[in-house]
Amino acid sequence: MFNLKFITLKKLFCASCSLMFIFAAVWFFQTATLSSSSDKVIEAQKRLASLKQIELMQFGNQTNYGMEQMAENLAFEKIESVHYIKVTGSTALAR
Repeated sequence: MFNLKFITLKKLFCASCSLMFIFAAVWFFQTATLSSSSDKVIEAQKRLASLKQIELMQFGNQTNYGMEQMAENLAFEKIESVHYIKVTGSTALAR
């Protein structure tokens, strides 16, 4: 059937040890790369969160001030209360 006389126990042992060494080296480098990438992502997320907090502190009050200033420049009136109109038909006429 199969002629396996050329495969000896010594060759089989050397081949299996070589494969185990190769797989262990690949696993080690993949783990090291994944760890490094994971650390970079965590650092980037921390920097992004701190930038967002700084941005909110710096521009949070200015945005509200800018909106109020824009409303004044466009001569909008500040609304104190809102009155809703109940529409009973399909059209509404307001005067």
